[in-house]
Amino acid sequence: MFLKIFYISTLFATLNVAVFGQELNFEGFGRREGLNAQTITDFTEDEEGRLWIGTAGQGLVHFDGFRFELLSGTENDTVSDVGFFDNAVYYLKSSGIYKASTEGVSEHVLTQNKSFEKFWILGDSTWLIDSNGALFLSYHDKIDATDIGEVNDYLWFNNNLLALTNVGIHALLGGWHPKFDLPEAMPVYAGTEVDNTFFLATKEGVWMLNDSLYLIPGTENERVRSLCIDVCGKLWMAGRNHVLTFNGTETQSLSEINGLPSAKVRKLLTDRSGALWFGSSTAGLFMLRDMSIVTFAQEHGFPETLITATVKENDSTLWFGTVDGSVFRWRYPEMPALIYQNSGQYLRNGVSDMLQCGTAIYFSLEKEGTLVYRDNRIEGVFENARRSIAGCANYSLEVNGVVTPNNKILTSDLACENLNDIAIFNDSLVIAAACGLYFLPLRVNGSVILPDNMSTFIPADGSEVYNFTTVLNDGNGTLWLGTKNDGLLKFKNEIEVVARKSLDDQHVTGICRADDGNIWVSTMSGLSLIELSPEGDLVLNVSNYPLEYAVSPGSLQYFNGKLAFGSSKGLITFDPNGIFPDYNPPIVRINQAFVNFELPIAPELKYNENHLTFHFYAIDLADPFDVVYQCRLVGFEDDFHEVTSPVVYPQLPPGDYMFEVRARNHDGIWSEKTETISFVIDAPFYAKPGFLFAVIVISLLAIFLFVKWRVRALKEANKVLEEKVNERTKELKVERDRSERLLLNILPKETADELKQNGFAMTKSYRQASVLFSDFKGFTMMSELVSSEDLVSLLDDAFKSFDRACDQFGVEKIKTIGDAYMCATGLPLSTEDHAEKLVLFAFAMLEEMDVFNEKLAQRRLPPWQIRIGIHSGPLIAGVVGEKKFAYDIWGDTVNTASRMESSGAPNCINISGATHAIIKDKFKCTARGFVAAKNKGDMEMYFVEERL
Repeated sequence: MFLKIFYISTLFATLNVAVFGQELNFEGFGRREGLNAQTITDFTEDEEGRLWIGTAGQGLVHFDGFRFELLSGTENDTVSDVGFFDNAVYYLKSSGIYKASTEGVSEHVLTQNKSFEKFWILGDSTWLIDSNGALFLSYHDKIDATDIGEVNDYLWFNNNLLALTNVGIHALLGGWHPKFDLPEAMPVYAGTEVDNTFFLATKEGVWMLNDSLYLIPGTENERVRSLCIDVCGKLWMAGRNHVLTFNGTETQSLSEINGLPSAKVRKLLTDRSGALWFGSSTAGLFMLRDMSIVTFAQEHGFPETLITATVKENDSTLWFGTVDGSVFRWRYPEMPALIYQNSGQYLRNGVSDMLQCGTAIYFSLEKEGTLVYRDNRIEGVFENARRSIAGCANYSLEVNGVVTPNNKILTSDLACENLNDIAIFNDSLVIAAACGLYFLPLRVNGSVILPDNMSTFIPADGSEVYNFTTVLNDGNGTLWLGTKNDGLLKFKNEIEVVARKSLDDQHVTGICRADDGNIWVSTMSGLSLIELSPEGDLVLNVSNYPLEYAVSPGSLQYFNGKLAFGSSKGLITFDPNGIFPDYNPPIVRINQAFVNFELPIAPELKYNENHLTFHFYAIDLADPFDVVYQCRLVGFEDDFHEVTSPVVYPQLPPGDYMFEVRARNHDGIWSEKTETISFVIDAPFYAKPGFLFAVIVISLLAIFLFVKWRVRALKEANKVLEEKVNERTKELKVERDRSERLLLNILPKETADELKQNGFAMTKSYRQASVLFSDFKGFTMMSELVSSEDLVSLLDDAFKSFDRACDQFGVEKIKTIGDAYMCATGLPLSTEDHAEKLVLFAFAMLEEMDVFNEKLAQRRLPPWQIRIGIHSGPLIAGVVGEKKFAYDIWGDTVNTASRMESSGAPNCINISGATHAIIKDKFKCTARGFVAAKNKGDMEMYFVEERL
């Protein structure tokens, strides 16, 4: 990676030392953060990312990104050197070398009787340098100084320990020789190495050594104490009274004027999270996590602090206006040039807006109006244009109106008077107001086409609900709109909300378009990048960059590959590529795990030790508050979920578990491996397999014996019950047969079966059936000769004889009506001989009446004379209603049969022509001709005489 930066062309790089006015965003750590020491002697980083800091008189301190903690046992100590060797932290003080951990000093490794300043531990060997540069091995075996010279520091390279001496570099372990020679055996004070490239600090400056020797310009005669490479490949050097940086092409100097808390830097370190650390002898410890924000302020040599408006002339020239009405042109990296200064006529005359149009620069002053800079001179004044300007025709805003090129103010009865910004878009003048978005059409010559009545001028559809603060025409057919409460909007043919929820703050103060087509917005909380699709229609991603101060409204510009904007602190440039990337995932550790709030977790736990608490951490010194944790408890849950420390699992059931936790840094890189704790929660004795097996066996045996006893008892009871059941079955059978007979006396068997099965019986149509009606002549007169009871009894005897004949001839009795008897054949089952069967039944009725009359004669009662009528034809039969079911028939055939009976003669069988047509070949009939029938007219009738 680094070799890509340092090409041979860097040999002729130019120097730009002490760039004026730049202030980087250093973060200091002092008493307020818990670090009392002002003099930092050395520091190192352990494998977890924790910082170990040696101080003068304040002991050894460790830092995890949240708090500084003094290592117990080192109070009031001066620590001269700190190192991380073989997965452990060691430090050097006057009494010897000690091994340290977060719990305190754990081991006194080496006692010394000399004043040593630096050490290096390699396996069982300890290398030390005393105050005179003499080199010792385990402090008692002195290395001959004549062989290697006075030693200043160590450098580890290619599995070899190199001594940096006053005569060059010496390999202490042998087997390696540098491929280069320093001029005149020059002393080497400090060094670092990356990708086989050495950077060595000498009395002549800092050299870069690879296949050739190159003195980095700007470092000549510098006494550099410490070197390090940041994650972007830039070299940092701690000089006498400043810090130098080298990016492969130029060297820059940073001191207090650039925000460096102290120029007396003794040690530099890039930690695993990408942050750059500085240890000083006067201001303690401070950190630089990125170089994205650079401040140009008055106290650092810049002309003005409070910048209110900016405009870009080209990629290297920026114009800016100030709160006192001054206008500057800045051609980076030169000093800004004053172009216009407030005449002093107005006390408050700040620059409110700036516009570039061709070679002209327009700027609006709050009191004087708008001025134009063209051809190196200030031209005319538009007195009324004091707020926001747009278009080369120089439209601008007053608080409650639009200013035209002829300096005329156009006022209207808008819904509100607070007009905030204007722009030219699709041949229209766009006005962004606190109550909506307004469009005034423009003529070809640039003049405004006014509506007939300005009071009817209304905002664009859907815009009246928004409070617009700023507007930008991106030149690609899209209008970008900032609002006070609803974030960023865009307009093509209609209002569309963009990234409302993704912005950290919904109050947009500025909008600009980057060279790559993406959109940057400034809010009250910082900056946001809106990444668009190549067509510019879709938002692909939104990235937020918080700031500690507000951006001056309307001052956001894309300039020199960066963002530039005004603020109360000065002119700020922001380069998102200047943020140090964090390529190393955080290392997560479980530091505490408790059972039932206080007991440590053991591999095997009892069933009631099931309330577990896990404390964990991951160190990210660059941005500890952006570390995200995820965990899961295997055996209880399948997926990771986001958490904060500690995590509590109450009332866990028995089982095998493994707790896993991982962490993610602020660049979204997750831990390479999870931290785990495995444990088993034992089941209670009553839930163990042996106990459960015994309980099951005993239970099954008890159940078996109980079942055997119950089976025997049930057999005895079943015998008694079976006898009772048989008796009841016989009784129920008798009752059922009686009910069956009663039902069959009421309904035909087929209909009765259907009614029992379905709960209802469907009516049926019959194409051919025969119906018989009969009654007794003079029945009413008979009631005068016998009592009612006797009359009914005689009628019952007669009908019973008819019923018996029905069973004999297969005739279906329908019903009796007074002395009338109604029956039919051909139903409920259709038959072809229905008429023949019914005629034979009629003859049987006459015979029964002869027997019945003989009985009447014995009682000296007059004989009963019966009339019988039969007709054949279609009819409908069935059961209707829900109660007192009765089988009945309907149709004209039934009515005609009734007329055959009433039109007949006593003791005769009167049939219709339809019936005669069926039986004429089987019975001798006497034609009666056409006889008048009630309501039927003349009908053909026959008397049946006898069977042929």
